[in-house]
Amino acid sequence: MPEEIFPPAPKWTPGVGKMQCSIDPTGHGPFAIRSVRKGEIIGRFGGRLISADSIVAYVAKVGKFGQQVHPRWYVCPENADEISRIGAINRSSEPNVGLSDALTLVAMEHIVASEEEPVELLMVTQ
Repeated sequence: MPEEIFPPAPKWTPGVGKMQCSIDPTGHGPFAIRSVRKGEIIGRFGGRLISADSIVAYVAKVGKFGQQVHPRWYVCPENADEISRIGAINRSSEPNVGLSDALTLVAMEHIVASEEEPVELLMVTQ
């Protein structure tokens, strides 16, 4: 069972009082609503567990959102409404956020609260 690989997680949980979802010209993106120290946990991915065999159908229906947590599993938002409500994290070649494990986002540097500078996750290329 997938739960044996990763404990079930609730929906995406941003750190309380740290992040706010906004939609900017580039799409969905969370912004820091207060300064965040380097190493501080920003949030944790959660949602629906989707198998690698089902990810193409999920992407066609909902969009390319989610986090691969295992070669055969992805944790994804339940639906497009959830994405609109909570936002998605932009990928960047100059990130200010990284992963401390498959699901936990941490600040890689001090992040100053700003409505113009989105939180951007480490770009992973394979």
